[in-house]
Amino acid sequence: MSEGALTGQHLIKKYAFWTITVLLIIISLWIIKPFIIAIISAFILAFLIKPVFDKLARNTGKTFASFISIIIVLGILIIPITLIITATLNQADALLAVNLDDLTNRITNSSFLNTGHIEKIKSSILSLVITAIEKTLVSIPSLIISILILIIAIHTILVNWDTIARNLKEYMPFKDKNRISGEISSLTKNIVYGYLFIALIEFIIGVIGFYLSGVKAFLILPMLIAILAFIPGLGPGVIWLPTSIYYFVIGSYATGIGVLITGLIISILIETIILAKVIGRNSKISSLVLLIGILGGVPIFGLFGFIIGPLVLIYTIKLLKEGMEGH
Repeated sequence: MSEGALTGQHLIKKYAFWTITVLLIIISLWIIKPFIIAIISAFILAFLIKPVFDKLARNTGKTFASFISIIIVLGILIIPITLIITATLNQADALLAVNLDDLTNRITNSSFLNTGHIEKIKSSILSLVITAIEKTLVSIPSLIISILILIIAIHTILVNWDTIARNLKEYMPFKDKNRISGEISSLTKNIVYGYLFIALIEFIIGVIGFYLSGVKAFLILPMLIAILAFIPGLGPGVIWLPTSIYYFVIGSYATGIGVLITGLIISILIETIILAKVIGRNSKISSLVLLIGILGGVPIFGLFGFIIGPLVLIYTIKLLKEGMEGH
Protein backbone atom coordinates (compact mmCIF):
# COMPACT_ATOMS: atom_id res chain seq x y z
CA MET A 1 0.00 0.00 0.00
CA SER A 2 1.33 3.40 -0.96
CA GLU A 3 2.38 6.04 1.54
CA GLY A 4 -0.41 8.35 0.35
CA ALA A 5 -3.05 5.69 0.99
CA LEU A 6 -1.68 5.08 4.49
CA THR A 7 -1.73 8.82 5.18
CA GLY A 8 -5.34 9.02 3.92
CA GLN A 9 -6.41 6.14 6.17
CA HIS A 10 -4.65 7.75 9.10
CA LEU A 11 -6.49 11.04 8.52
CA ILE A 12 -9.83 9.24 8.18
CA LYS A 13 -9.25 7.39 11.47
CA LYS A 14 -8.16 10.64 13.13
CA TYR A 15 -11.22 12.59 11.97
CA ALA A 16 -13.52 9.67 12.80
CA PHE A 17 -12.05 9.52 16.32
CA TRP A 18 -12.56 13.23 16.98
CA THR A 19 -16.04 13.20 15.41
CA ILE A 20 -17.12 10.35 17.67
CA THR A 21 -15.48 12.03 20.66
CA VAL A 22 -17.26 15.34 20.03
CA LEU A 23 -20.58 13.55 19.56
CA LEU A 24 -20.10 11.64 22.82
CA ILE A 25 -19.25 14.88 24.64
CA ILE A 26 -22.40 16.55 23.28
CA ILE A 27 -24.55 13.54 24.27
CA SER A 28 -22.91 13.44 27.72
CA LEU A 29 -23.62 17.13 28.26
CA TRP A 30 -27.20 16.57 27.16
CA ILE A 31 -27.53 13.71 29.69
CA ILE A 32 -26.16 15.69 32.64
CA LYS A 33 -27.90 18.95 31.64
CA PRO A 34 -30.83 18.52 34.10
CA PHE A 35 -28.36 18.00 36.95
CA ILE A 36 -25.58 20.41 36.02
CA ILE A 37 -26.70 22.93 38.67
CA ALA A 38 -26.66 20.20 41.35
CA ILE A 39 -23.15 19.13 40.29
CA ILE A 40 -21.77 22.67 40.24
CA SER A 41 -23.45 23.40 43.58
CA ALA A 42 -21.77 20.26 44.95
CA PHE A 43 -18.36 21.68 43.97
CA ILE A 44 -19.12 24.94 45.78
CA LEU A 45 -20.38 23.18 48.91
CA ALA A 46 -17.46 20.73 48.87
CA PHE A 47 -15.08 23.67 48.61
CA LEU A 48 -16.74 25.35 51.59
CA ILE A 49 -16.72 22.25 53.82
CA LYS A 50 -13.28 20.95 52.75
CA PRO A 51 -11.35 22.45 55.73
CA VAL A 52 -13.65 20.52 58.11
CA PHE A 53 -13.36 17.40 55.93
CA ASP A 54 -9.55 17.55 56.00
CA LYS A 55 -9.46 17.74 59.81
CA LEU A 56 -11.90 14.86 60.18
CA ALA A 57 -10.17 12.72 57.55
CA ARG A 58 -6.89 12.72 59.52
CA ASN A 59 -8.54 10.79 62.35
CA THR A 60 -11.52 9.00 60.83
CA GLY A 61 -10.67 8.31 57.19
CA LYS A 62 -12.08 9.95 54.07
CA THR A 63 -15.34 8.00 53.80
CA PHE A 64 -16.54 8.69 57.35
CA ALA A 65 -15.25 12.28 57.17
CA SER A 66 -17.24 12.80 53.98
CA PHE A 67 -20.36 11.39 55.64
CA ILE A 68 -20.04 13.78 58.60
CA SER A 69 -19.23 16.71 56.29
CA ILE A 70 -22.37 16.11 54.24
CA ILE A 71 -24.50 15.99 57.41
CA ILE A 72 -22.95 19.31 58.50
CA VAL A 73 -23.64 20.88 55.08
CA LEU A 74 -27.26 19.70 55.05
CA GLY A 75 -27.71 20.86 58.64
CA ILE A 76 -26.25 24.29 57.92
CA LEU A 77 -28.37 24.67 54.79
CA ILE A 78 -31.66 23.11 55.83
CA ILE A 79 -32.17 24.04 59.48
CA PRO A 80 -31.46 27.81 59.37
CA ILE A 81 -33.05 28.25 55.95
CA THR A 82 -36.18 26.39 57.08
CA LEU A 83 -36.46 28.48 60.24
CA ILE A 84 -35.89 31.75 58.38
CA ILE A 85 -38.31 30.89 55.58
CA THR A 86 -40.99 29.80 58.08
CA ALA A 87 -40.66 33.02 60.08
CA THR A 88 -40.52 35.08 56.89
CA LEU A 89 -43.67 33.45 55.50
CA ASN A 90 -45.47 34.11 58.79
CA GLN A 91 -44.51 37.79 58.61
CA ALA A 92 -45.41 37.96 54.93
CA ASP A 93 -48.74 36.27 55.64
CA ALA A 94 -49.57 38.82 58.33
CA LEU A 95 -48.61 41.74 56.11
CA LEU A 96 -50.47 40.36 53.10
CA ALA A 97 -53.53 39.64 55.24
CA VAL A 98 -53.79 43.31 56.17
CA ASN A 99 -53.17 44.47 52.62
CA LEU A 100 -55.55 41.91 51.11
CA ASP A 101 -58.30 42.82 53.58
CA ASP A 102 -57.92 46.47 52.64
CA LEU A 103 -57.81 45.56 48.95
CA THR A 104 -60.91 43.38 49.27
CA ASN A 105 -62.84 46.17 50.95
CA ARG A 106 -61.80 48.62 48.25
CA ILE A 107 -62.85 46.21 45.50
CA THR A 108 -66.15 45.38 47.19
CA ASN A 109 -67.06 49.04 47.71
CA SER A 110 -65.95 50.08 44.25
CA SER A 111 -68.71 51.45 42.04
CA PHE A 112 -66.89 50.25 38.94
CA LEU A 113 -67.13 46.58 39.86
CA ASN A 114 -70.19 44.43 40.33
CA THR A 115 -70.54 41.00 41.94
CA GLY A 116 -69.80 39.28 38.63
CA HIS A 117 -66.49 41.06 38.27
CA ILE A 118 -65.50 40.17 41.83
CA GLU A 119 -66.32 36.50 41.18
CA LYS A 120 -64.19 36.57 38.03
CA ILE A 121 -61.27 38.05 39.98
CA LYS A 122 -61.62 35.37 42.66
CA SER A 123 -61.77 32.67 39.98
CA SER A 124 -58.62 34.00 38.29
CA ILE A 125 -56.73 34.12 41.59
CA LEU A 126 -57.84 30.55 42.43
CA SER A 127 -56.70 29.38 39.00
CA LEU A 128 -53.26 30.94 39.51
CA VAL A 129 -52.92 29.30 42.93
CA ILE A 130 -53.88 25.87 41.57
CA THR A 131 -51.40 26.23 38.69
CA ALA A 132 -48.61 27.17 41.11
CA ILE A 133 -49.42 24.15 43.32
CA GLU A 134 -49.43 21.82 40.31
CA LYS A 135 -46.04 23.09 39.14
CA THR A 136 -44.63 22.64 42.63
CA LEU A 137 -45.91 19.06 42.89
CA VAL A 138 -44.55 18.20 39.44
CA SER A 139 -41.11 19.53 40.37
CA ILE A 140 -40.83 17.50 43.62
CA PRO A 141 -39.47 14.27 42.02
CA SER A 142 -36.86 16.25 40.09
CA LEU A 143 -35.92 18.11 43.28
CA ILE A 144 -35.46 14.86 45.20
CA ILE A 145 -33.25 13.42 42.45
CA SER A 146 -31.19 16.63 42.34
CA ILE A 147 -30.66 16.47 46.12
CA LEU A 148 -29.52 12.85 45.88
CA ILE A 149 -27.09 13.75 43.08
CA LEU A 150 -25.89 16.72 45.14
CA ILE A 151 -25.12 14.48 48.13
CA ILE A 152 -23.36 11.81 46.03
CA ALA A 153 -21.41 14.48 44.14
CA ILE A 154 -20.22 16.15 47.37
CA HIS A 155 -19.01 12.77 48.66
CA THR A 156 -17.22 11.94 45.40
CA ILE A 157 -15.57 15.36 45.16
CA LEU A 158 -14.39 15.37 48.78
CA VAL A 159 -12.98 11.84 48.67
CA ASN A 160 -11.23 12.42 45.33
CA TRP A 161 -10.33 16.10 45.84
CA ASP A 162 -6.56 15.62 45.56
CA THR A 163 -6.88 13.58 42.36
CA ILE A 164 -9.28 16.09 40.79
CA ALA A 165 -7.05 19.05 41.72
CA ARG A 166 -3.94 17.26 40.42
CA ASN A 167 -5.59 16.41 37.09
CA LEU A 168 -6.89 19.97 36.62
CA LYS A 169 -3.45 21.37 37.36
CA GLU A 170 -1.84 18.89 34.98
CA TYR A 171 -4.00 19.98 32.06
CA MET A 172 -3.29 23.67 32.57
CA PRO A 173 -1.36 24.85 29.49
CA PHE A 174 1.06 26.99 31.51
CA LYS A 175 4.61 26.62 32.77
CA ASP A 176 4.06 27.97 36.27
CA LYS A 177 1.04 25.81 37.10
CA ASN A 178 1.44 26.05 40.86
CA ARG A 179 1.30 29.85 40.79
CA ILE A 180 -1.74 29.95 38.50
CA SER A 181 -3.66 27.36 40.51
CA GLY A 182 -2.73 29.15 43.75
CA GLU A 183 -3.98 32.50 42.45
CA ILE A 184 -7.24 30.95 41.23
CA SER A 185 -7.74 29.23 44.58
CA SER A 186 -7.11 32.51 46.39
CA LEU A 187 -9.61 34.37 44.20
CA THR A 188 -12.19 31.65 44.82
CA LYS A 189 -11.77 31.88 48.59
CA ASN A 190 -11.93 35.67 48.51
CA ILE A 191 -15.25 35.62 46.68
CA VAL A 192 -16.94 32.63 48.30
CA TYR A 193 -16.03 33.21 51.92
CA GLY A 194 -15.99 37.00 51.63
CA TYR A 195 -19.48 37.52 50.26
CA LEU A 196 -21.07 34.81 52.39
CA PHE A 197 -19.55 36.39 55.49
CA ILE A 198 -20.66 39.89 54.50
CA ALA A 199 -24.20 38.71 53.68
CA LEU A 200 -24.47 36.95 57.04
CA ILE A 201 -23.25 40.02 58.96
CA GLU A 202 -25.63 42.30 57.06
CA PHE A 203 -28.55 39.95 57.74
CA ILE A 204 -27.80 39.78 61.48
CA ILE A 205 -27.35 43.55 61.83
CA GLY A 206 -30.48 44.14 59.74
CA VAL A 207 -32.60 41.80 61.88
CA ILE A 208 -31.38 43.35 65.15
CA GLY A 209 -31.66 46.95 63.93
CA PHE A 210 -35.08 46.55 62.30
CA TYR A 211 -36.48 44.58 65.25
CA LEU A 212 -35.35 47.19 67.77
CA SER A 213 -36.70 49.94 65.49
CA GLY A 214 -40.15 48.35 65.43
CA VAL A 215 -40.22 47.22 61.80
CA LYS A 216 -42.83 44.47 61.35
CA ALA A 217 -40.98 42.81 58.48
CA PHE A 218 -37.74 42.55 60.48
CA LEU A 219 -36.86 39.23 58.80
CA ILE A 220 -38.07 39.78 55.25
CA LEU A 221 -36.20 43.05 54.66
CA PRO A 222 -32.83 41.90 56.10
CA MET A 223 -33.09 38.77 53.96
CA LEU A 224 -33.47 40.96 50.87
CA ILE A 225 -30.54 43.08 52.07
CA ALA A 226 -28.39 39.94 52.44
CA ILE A 227 -29.27 38.89 48.89
CA LEU A 228 -28.46 42.32 47.50
CA ALA A 229 -25.09 42.19 49.30
CA PHE A 230 -23.95 40.00 46.38
CA ILE A 231 -24.76 42.66 43.80
CA PRO A 232 -22.11 45.41 43.58
CA GLY A 233 -23.47 48.81 42.59
CA LEU A 234 -26.99 47.99 43.78
CA GLY A 235 -26.54 47.16 47.44
CA PRO A 236 -28.72 47.19 50.54
CA GLY A 237 -29.67 50.86 50.10
CA VAL A 238 -32.37 49.74 47.66
CA ILE A 239 -34.15 48.16 50.65
CA TRP A 240 -33.42 50.26 53.72
CA LEU A 241 -33.65 53.74 52.15
CA PRO A 242 -37.25 53.41 50.82
CA THR A 243 -38.21 51.66 54.07
CA SER A 244 -36.86 54.56 56.12
CA ILE A 245 -38.61 57.13 53.92
CA TYR A 246 -41.88 55.19 54.22
CA TYR A 247 -41.83 55.34 58.02
CA PHE A 248 -41.00 59.03 57.97
CA VAL A 249 -43.91 59.68 55.59
CA ILE A 250 -46.43 57.85 57.78
CA GLY A 251 -45.17 59.67 60.89
CA SER A 252 -43.29 56.79 62.58
CA TYR A 253 -40.18 58.92 63.10
CA ALA A 254 -38.51 56.68 65.70
CA THR A 255 -38.80 53.65 63.40
CA GLY A 256 -37.62 55.68 60.42
CA ILE A 257 -34.54 56.92 62.30
CA GLY A 258 -33.79 53.36 63.51
CA VAL A 259 -33.97 52.01 59.95
CA LEU A 260 -31.82 54.90 58.70
CA ILE A 261 -29.11 54.25 61.30
CA THR A 262 -29.17 50.50 60.61
CA GLY A 263 -28.93 51.11 56.88
CA LEU A 264 -26.02 53.52 57.21
CA ILE A 265 -24.14 51.01 59.37
CA ILE A 266 -24.68 48.33 56.73
CA SER A 267 -23.88 50.50 53.70
CA ILE A 268 -20.97 52.53 55.09
CA LEU A 269 -19.30 50.38 57.72
CA ILE A 270 -19.86 46.93 56.20
CA GLU A 271 -20.23 47.51 52.46
CA THR A 272 -17.43 50.09 52.19
CA ILE A 273 -14.89 49.29 54.90
CA ILE A 274 -15.28 45.66 55.97
CA LEU A 275 -16.07 44.35 52.47
CA ALA A 276 -12.86 45.85 51.08
CA LYS A 277 -10.81 44.15 53.80
CA VAL A 278 -12.60 40.80 53.56
CA ILE A 279 -12.51 40.50 49.78
CA GLY A 280 -9.07 42.12 49.66
CA ARG A 281 -7.92 44.98 47.51
CA ASN A 282 -5.06 42.85 46.24
CA SER A 283 -7.51 40.57 44.44
CA LYS A 284 -8.06 43.32 41.84
CA ILE A 285 -11.57 42.04 41.10
CA SER A 286 -13.51 44.55 39.02
CA SER A 287 -16.95 45.50 40.33
CA LEU A 288 -18.21 45.35 36.75
CA VAL A 289 -17.01 41.74 36.38
CA LEU A 290 -18.68 40.82 39.66
CA LEU A 291 -21.94 42.54 38.67
CA ILE A 292 -22.12 40.94 35.22
CA GLY A 293 -21.12 37.56 36.64
CA ILE A 294 -23.82 37.68 39.31
CA LEU A 295 -26.62 38.98 37.07
CA GLY A 296 -25.74 36.46 34.37
CA GLY A 297 -24.92 33.60 36.72
CA VAL A 298 -28.08 33.49 38.81
CA PRO A 299 -30.51 32.80 35.91
CA ILE A 300 -28.21 30.06 34.56
CA PHE A 301 -26.89 28.38 37.70
CA GLY A 302 -29.66 29.13 40.18
CA LEU A 303 -28.92 29.28 43.92
CA PHE A 304 -25.13 29.51 43.67
CA GLY A 305 -25.12 31.63 40.52
CA PHE A 306 -23.92 34.65 42.48
CA ILE A 307 -20.70 32.69 43.14
CA ILE A 308 -20.38 30.58 40.00
CA GLY A 309 -21.04 33.41 37.52
CA PRO A 310 -18.25 35.73 38.72
CA LEU A 311 -15.86 32.80 39.14
CA VAL A 312 -16.40 31.67 35.54
CA LEU A 313 -15.66 35.18 34.25
CA ILE A 314 -12.65 35.62 36.55
CA TYR A 315 -11.20 32.23 35.60
CA THR A 316 -11.70 32.99 31.91
CA ILE A 317 -10.02 36.41 32.18
CA LYS A 318 -7.18 34.96 34.24
CA LEU A 319 -6.51 32.09 31.84
CA LEU A 320 -6.70 34.34 28.78
CA LYS A 321 -4.30 36.81 30.39
CA GLU A 322 -1.81 34.08 31.26
CA GLY A 323 -2.16 32.53 27.81
CA MET A 324 -1.50 35.82 26.04
CA GLU A 325 1.56 36.43 28.22
CA GLY A 326 2.93 33.09 27.09
CA HIS A 327 3.05 31.27 30.45
